[in-house]
Amino acid sequence: PRLIGELEHFKKSHELTFIQFTDDDFLLRPVEELRTFAELYKEKINVPFWIQAEAWHATDDKVALVREAGCISISMGIETGSQYILTEVMKRKTPREVTLKAFAVMHRHGIRSSANAIIGVPEETRETIFETIELIRECEPRSINSNIFIPYDGTALKNYSISKGYLDPAYRRSVGDSWRAVLNLPGISKDEVENLARTFVLYATLPKEMWPDIEKVEKQREQHLALEE
Repeated sequence: PRLIGELEHFKKSHELTFIQFTDDDFLLRPVEELRTFAELYKEKINVPFWIQAEAWHATDDKVALVREAGCISISMGIETGSQYILTEVMKRKTPREVTLKAFAVMHRHGIRSSANAIIGVPEETRETIFETIELIRECEPRSINSNIFIPYDGTALKNYSISKGYLDPAYRRSVGDSWRAVLNLPGISKDEVENLARTFVLYATLPKEMWPDIEKVEKQREQHLALEE
């Protein structure tokens, strides 16, 4: 009720027509709490909204409730299609089948789904990046966000990267690192990670018979850099 009251205030003072709830996992809440939210939101706010969710919690009953309340889009982290990287490096416990089921549930309820992927993570190779691409192709999200891994201070993945010799211990993130590979990985070069980040959505959405052409586009950047040198 307090949340609904705050939203009523903002709706009146700012004429809200869309809301983003940036909670990492909006659907983590119990079904009864989501039911109360849905009823109050529909009655008093009634504008479309966007949420983020984790695949384990995107169950049919929960997605149905937020859809009825006005949710039109859900963003979900796939992160990687490599089960080894997912469980042994990222320490996540979301099996492939759970992710696929979550996207199927969103599609069934008319939710615009968005998939988030991270490439260039510790132990990454070209092959594991294409495992991620294949998983996203199976999920068929309406939009895709592909990001290059950034090792933030204080995180287990940064400590892991340093312990494996993939990262200088003195590294500190700068603003320009958002689209720059910073790990020195044995299985893939920084240039290749950056090239795949640029062409990731093409590989994940276009017909596979176009992949040879996409690979040519992928390598054009390296050719241009060589010419500049």
